[in-house]
Amino acid sequence: MITDQDRAMKSAIAIVFPETRHRYFLWHIMCKLPEKLGSHAQFNARLKTDLQTALYDSQNSGEFEESWGQAGMSTTQRSESLNVFFDGYVHSGTTLKEFVDQFDNALRKQVEVKTMAYFNSSNQTIPYVSHFNIEKQFQRLYTNAKFKDIQRELLGLMCCNCSLVSTEGCILKYDVLDEISTDDHSKTLHFCVYYNEEEVEVKCTCALFQMRGILCRHALRVCQLKKINVLLDVYVLDRWRKDLKRRYTLLRSSYDDQWDRADARNYEWVLKRCSKLATKISLDNEKVSAFLHVVDEFETKCEGSTLESAYEQTKAKENVILDKG
Repeated sequence: MITDQDRAMKSAIAIVFPETRHRYFLWHIMCKLPEKLGSHAQFNARLKTDLQTALYDSQNSGEFEESWGQAGMSTTQRSESLNVFFDGYVHSGTTLKEFVDQFDNALRKQVEVKTMAYFNSSNQTIPYVSHFNIEKQFQRLYTNAKFKDIQRELLGLMCCNCSLVSTEGCILKYDVLDEISTDDHSKTLHFCVYYNEEEVEVKCTCALFQMRGILCRHALRVCQLKKINVLLDVYVLDRWRKDLKRRYTLLRSSYDDQWDRADARNYEWVLKRCSKLATKISLDNEKVSAFLHVVDEFETKCEGSTLESAYEQTKAKENVILDKG
């Protein structure tokens, strides 16, 4: 479990989730570096770069401990930070009543932002940056924001050199050298990518997919070498898909006007009828089987059709826009 520093939360996690590994959010830690170490004589000259190298370039715990020691660090100071979710809504002087009101306002704003992002993803198409067929797959399925993350990895393919180093059964091991360039210097990082020929699965030691849910440029480089045009569903996460209807958008809430939408009203009515019917027939196996049979038939009739909400029906005709970065 990853959180910012909070003593009450730390104690609660230890009690409620005793088997959970509790870690602090790295972004919060890095934001505090200038505040805690900015007065150090070597902070801008060397220390900051050494710390970033230890944190971001280490491939295992041994490399990290060695780099951490070379940076002259033995302990870390981790401080809590204000949750970005409440930025602009609450502060140290906020009363309990104000907090309740502002909490609804924050939730309402979040819904508005997500709704607009969904609308833009459904009506605007980000152009390709490559001729890689996998890019077309993600352009069709992912939201614009996440598709841009995929495109950044695809652009990084030009900096990756890949070579096969070993084969054990159906597992192929590739070494990938990734040249990373910054404003003042460049460096080459080494990663290992394992490819399972039977399962068509790929895994990289950079663990970008495990951390952020997108395949890294190193894994994509191997996919390119193996002429893989379409990725397995396991690499296309539902969380980022724009073609899936989010059920939570149909639920009534205190911070939204969903009840003004026909699809939200229909959703609640169907749930109530089904819940009432389920209570009535749950003790009769024959009636349950008959009901499920009717549902299966109806579901078959609905396959291939799109039940759009009133909001979706008002969408503008799809436009192709240029991404200017």
